[in-house]
Amino acid sequence: MAGVRSRPIRIHPLLSFLAVLLGQRLTRRSARELETWRRREETMRMLRWSAESATSDNAALSSTGVAVLGELTESELLQEEDRDMVRAIARVSARLAYAQDDRERYDPDLDVVTRSTSHAEDPVEVTDA
Repeated sequence: MAGVRSRPIRIHPLLSFLAVLLGQRLTRRSARELETWRRREETMRMLRWSAESATSDNAALSSTGVAVLGELTESELLQEEDRDMVRAIARVSARLAYAQDDRERYDPDLDVVTRSTSHAEDPVEVTDA
C-alpha cells in the first residue's frame, strides 16, 4: 500500500450545512413567536380602548366602542386562545354601556345584547357565537 493514499473524509461542509439549517429553523420559530406576541399586543390594545370607549358617557364614543368590540370578536387578528376572554369582555362592556340607556334589550338565553340608538339606524349587536 505504498502507492495508495487515503483521503480524509471532509465533515466540515456537512456540519456547516446542518448548522445553517438549524439556525434557519430557530430564526423562523422566533419570527412566529414574535408575530404571535405582536398580534396579541395589538388585540389587547384594541380591547382596552374599545372597552373603555364602550362605557363612555359620550353616546357616539360608546356606540363606536361597542361596534369595535363586536368586530374584534370575529377579527383575524384575534387568536383562538384569546377568543373566549375577548367575547366575555365584549358582553360585559356592552351591558355596562347599555345599562346607562333605558332602551336596553338583553336576552340571556341567546347571550346577545342589542340596542337601537338615535346615533345608528341598525342596532349594535355583540354575540357570543
